[in-house]
Amino acid sequence: MRLLSIFFLLSISLTVSSQNQLTNNKIFTVEKDKSYPKISLDDLEKETFYIPLETSKEVLLDVGAHVYYVSDKEILISNWKRGDVYIFDWNGKIVSRFNQKGGMGYLFINYLAYDEQKQEVFILDRAKKNILVYSKVGVLKRTLKYPANLYLNNIYNFDDEALLVYHQHQYEDLSQRQPYLFISKTDGQIISKANYFIDKVNPTSVATDKALFTTKTSIGNCKFGNEYFLASICSDTISVLNHNQEVSKLFVQSPGIFADSRLVTTVTLNTNDFIILSYYPYDAKRTYRDQLNGKKPPRYVEETNLLFDFKEQKFYECTDFKYAAYNVDIPSNMSVRLIKAYRLKKWLDDGDLEGELKEIAKKVDMNDNPVVQITRFK
Repeated sequence: MRLLSIFFLLSISLTVSSQNQLTNNKIFTVEKDKSYPKISLDDLEKETFYIPLETSKEVLLDVGAHVYYVSDKEILISNWKRGDVYIFDWNGKIVSRFNQKGGMGYLFINYLAYDEQKQEVFILDRAKKNILVYSKVGVLKRTLKYPANLYLNNIYNFDDEALLVYHQHQYEDLSQRQPYLFISKTDGQIISKANYFIDKVNPTSVATDKALFTTKTSIGNCKFGNEYFLASICSDTISVLNHNQEVSKLFVQSPGIFADSRLVTTVTLNTNDFIILSYYPYDAKRTYRDQLNGKKPPRYVEETNLLFDFKEQKFYECTDFKYAAYNVDIPSNMSVRLIKAYRLKKWLDDGDLEGELKEIAKKVDMNDNPVVQITRFK
């Protein structure tokens, strides 16, 4: 088990499918109250890259920095609070940057998608009900006005014509039985909906006559390659969506997410050989009741990480899980994380580093930009 920051509380995962490993169409059960054999991902064959990012007055990442996109050429990172968008190469050098926050630009970066082929950056601004489309150097190309009844939390570059978006239910009313939609890259209108249905809502907010209580959320969706896993917190099933918009069920959760434990499951890593499913408690209404009774919500929640081996068709519990891909469009078999410079210095002082990362830590300054760690599983 590991501790999951409260900012990762709400996860609806979209990641790549190793569907060639699941050719028998069998639906596997994630038994969340069962004990599994232990496994360490450190023992698996993999290759790790450390990329120190360029630091300057114009290129400075803050605590809100997040990796939204990784390819074999480019890494896109945004300071979502300040509105900065940076694109780096794999040497850590800046390729392009812009900030169009305020005025005629965006108020917030709620989510971001990148079409590297067309060099277009899609910025979700939920306050304006817009998706603004910029060139990679920050020139506004068009504005997509999506339907007002949608509350979008995630947008993904799906194909040349469409974005895949996720509608998150804030309250208990079931406004969208099909929460995964395809919208036009031209005008933001709905093209179609994924064949994925929910029958009940696990809300993120609680509204009363006296107050509105909203949980802090950071949706754990990911896109790996050209296919996706759909694991809504409103559904017991985890399904795969391929690039032909076909949906297939792969896993079912037990107990279900509306059981007393309210354990929701997300996908945090996918490779050719295995997939990582992570589950943790999420219940906005219970958290609201606890606060009314004077109980403060925990800063961290306990998360359990299960590895499902495609070949063996067996589950294992990860003993030390530090390889994940949250809210990022990334190739299959990869994980990514940002390592802050001050953490590197502390690890160096504590004698916890060796090899390449130790040499990097000796060179970085405490105020330098983070180091990107990309792990490719073989």
